[in-house]
Amino acid sequence: RLFVQQCLNGQLLADLGAMQGTIQVFCRVRPVLLDLEEPVVVPPGPPLSIPSPQQVIVGDRTFAFDRVWGPDSSQLDVFRELEPSILSTIDGGDTCVMAYGPTGSGKTYTVQGARLHQCHGLSYRSCFRLFEALEAKKQQLRRQDCNFRFGVSVAMIEIYNDDLRDLLVVETAGQRGAKRTVSRAFQKPQAPSVRDQGQAVAGLEL
Repeated sequence: RLFVQQCLNGQLLADLGAMQGTIQVFCRVRPVLLDLEEPVVVPPGPPLSIPSPQQVIVGDRTFAFDRVWGPDSSQLDVFRELEPSILSTIDGGDTCVMAYGPTGSGKTYTVQGARLHQCHGLSYRSCFRLFEALEAKKQQLRRQDCNFRFGVSVAMIEIYNDDLRDLLVVETAGQRGAKRTVSRAFQKPQAPSVRDQGQAVAGLEL
């Protein structure tokens, strides 16, 4: 029965992916924060409007997304949209959520959030929801006399200014995470030399 349910969940996920696309692009418009210690100077720019949940209009340009959240959207609104994909990992699906934007656009708040429960971001809500789902599945398997164990591992990596940091390791006091080295499997080819019957050009990259 467990195998049948997993196959059914996998088929439903495949159908959902076929309708929505394997890659989805969302847009969240950050509100203007008025409670900052320093005043915020907003330069004049084109007006912004959200005519539909899939469109953003900036000036005379229209941008289309799979989903658009306005300035009044909550952390829960964002999580509910991503929850099915996140829970699909329990049945063997692969899910990647990437926040992209300039400094100060709200990436950290959307992913991490704040200490208050209603302000928790995607990472906290995903962990809570995944463990709730795993506990429910464990109870279901126990009622069916199935001996099954789940393993969970977590890694939190930050890439900032070409530096890779492991945020779950504290290297020194006051430093955010431990800096890691990125291993490159691809080696940059050497420029041909006269000896190799070629002409070496300084600064040329292949």
